[in-house]
Amino acid sequence: MSSTSAERATDTTAQPRKSLLRPDIQGLRMIAVGAVIADHALGRPSGGFVGVDIFFVISGFLITGLLLREHDRTGTISFVNFYRRRIKRILPAATLVIVVTVIVSWLLFASSRATSTMWDGVWAFFFGANWNFAAQGTNYFLAGGAVSPLQHYWSLAVEEQFYFAWPWLMLLIFALAGRRAHWNTRVAHRIVGFVMLGIVAASFAWALYDTVNAPTWAYFSTFSRTWELGIGALLAVFGGSAARLSVLARTVLGWLGLVGIVASVFLVDNGAGFPAPWAALPVLSTALVIWAGIGGEQRYLWPLTNRFSGYLGDISFSLYLWHFPMIIFASTFFGGGGKRTTLAALLATAIFSVASYHLVEDPIRRSRWLDPRGARPTRPTTSKVRSRRRTVLVTAGAVFAVVALTAVLFLPRSGPPGLAAALADSADDANLTATESVLHEKIQEALGATSWPTLTPEIGEARSAAAPQMNPDTGCMHPNDLTDPDVCLYGTGEKTAVLVGDSIAVAWMPAVIEALGAEGYKVRAIGFGSCPFVYTEINLPDRPEETARCNDNREPAAALIQSMDPDLVVMSNNQGAYGAMADRPTADATATEWTAAREGAIRAVSAPGRSVVVLAPPPVGKIPAECATKVSTPADCISGVGADWRAMVAADELATAATGATFVSPLNWFCSGGFCPIFVDGTPVRTDQLHMTATYGVVVAPALKEALLAAVPAA
Repeated sequence: MSSTSAERATDTTAQPRKSLLRPDIQGLRMIAVGAVIADHALGRPSGGFVGVDIFFVISGFLITGLLLREHDRTGTISFVNFYRRRIKRILPAATLVIVVTVIVSWLLFASSRATSTMWDGVWAFFFGANWNFAAQGTNYFLAGGAVSPLQHYWSLAVEEQFYFAWPWLMLLIFALAGRRAHWNTRVAHRIVGFVMLGIVAASFAWALYDTVNAPTWAYFSTFSRTWELGIGALLAVFGGSAARLSVLARTVLGWLGLVGIVASVFLVDNGAGFPAPWAALPVLSTALVIWAGIGGEQRYLWPLTNRFSGYLGDISFSLYLWHFPMIIFASTFFGGGGKRTTLAALLATAIFSVASYHLVEDPIRRSRWLDPRGARPTRPTTSKVRSRRRTVLVTAGAVFAVVALTAVLFLPRSGPPGLAAALADSADDANLTATESVLHEKIQEALGATSWPTLTPEIGEARSAAAPQMNPDTGCMHPNDLTDPDVCLYGTGEKTAVLVGDSIAVAWMPAVIEALGAEGYKVRAIGFGSCPFVYTEINLPDRPEETARCNDNREPAAALIQSMDPDLVVMSNNQGAYGAMADRPTADATATEWTAAREGAIRAVSAPGRSVVVLAPPPVGKIPAECATKVSTPADCISGVGADWRAMVAADELATAATGATFVSPLNWFCSGGFCPIFVDGTPVRTDQLHMTATYGVVVAPALKEALLAAVPAA
């Protein structure tokens, strides 16, 4: 996920408004917010999230220019006035969206997700959202969970954290300059610029390091993003030379920057190398457009300077604030994505953005609220014409919103296409064991449910039912010592079973313990998140730390298994691991490489008399906390069986056939006719998209027991 605050950052008290108005910058805001909304609503273009970087440059340029002008005019920087303006500009609209989002979350979401959204709102209000979401992104237990409707506030937090420090540093430099007679205004400005140049270099260097070693932190961190705001600040300090540019030069440079921005939107992706170095393309392109417009009018940059672009630039902050909650809420109303969801989200975004801009953001920004007593507003805050237009706008918007909301709430709901036919077809029964047939009936019953039954735990609390062994403190996940055979060992039987793989393998632990405990087995898990146990180099481009962990621990894990001399080894991994090989093969080559890699892993842990089982994962499904809401039905949470799951299963079957191992598919324990419910027999199936709940592990344990014991030679 990414996002930004589309702050206007103009100072109507420092100079006459006309001198500060930059139609080309308003157009840049239009492109930036449009790219971000398209990325979140449509999932394309690939680099739509670089709108954030465009906004950072704009903000750094405008705010630094404002501070320089104030110091040149008054001989100081008034922090009271600066932060008063920031509060008036940012806080009313941002707080309104936070409050509305939290309230709607309590009306729509299950209590756990609503509570999480409330705390996200607290972080957002105090401009700490970026650190909050960085921590969530690196917390394995929050991975694969529901997306926060306030996640986009991270970039607003980055900007405000920057502006908690930068004005003070500027004032310190100016104070030092005042003690030296030969430091005139021009020299002082240059010193400010040189200091910022050092900050930009240090921040960019840190961003390069962090992007490789901790990409989640790099994306959200103020330290990794400061260079982008700093580029804008450097423009404000050193950009005066652009005043000498000819009209032709301005036009060429402006268009060159615009082409660079458009190229970055389509060429940059969220893989390796972002935010550094690839954010440099949109950042420098934006800087070029801004520089080309300093000290002169951009006459021919019509995509940015037309009235429509200007208006969207005016309301870009409101558009940004409202769009992400509207996308999340529309998805909740409609039970997922699709054209209706996208259309509803975009319409709602437009309505709420226009209304909040004209009723909250702009009037408060122009008002005398927080102004010193006796201060005069820069211009009248209201007029008869503006009031009349505002009344018409709000009335029309309110009517449209009520009609649209009513239509959304009463739209007929139906299950996924083909579900009715699958429920009527019981042809699969012939291929099921007696134990599986009982489970199949319960799955069919869940697929046909039209209302939510009483579940334990509640579907919105399913995350709390994760396998306890997934907690790294148990030593089952990410063990620090791969030489101690007694870590994460459950049971006291004379026989030993070892589960090895990624977090999916560890999520199977409650089911395996339930299935084999009474059969005289003690059970051990060896799991590394996102690391399939296959003998090939793993490459996770956006997770270098996990890539290293996967490749470094493969051999030690195999050596530990051999030292334990278990009777049974069970391998399992997430279907997303399929194809995560280092050389990134084509689709045609993936199956061959995966099969060979699995064969290598099987042979690495095999021994005479030992049984090896490859246990497929449950198919990836919908996130319970997202699909199970106060307005949804069980049909909204039904998922299918993806092509990647089937491809991995086919490759694993080839590998087990070639090595004499046993392949076990649990598809009939989770799905029927290609449809998979979110609960079975009163129990939530998954904690998130991937991991089975511990309680459902008990439900499938009898079927798992049959499959595992069938793979073990009779004593």
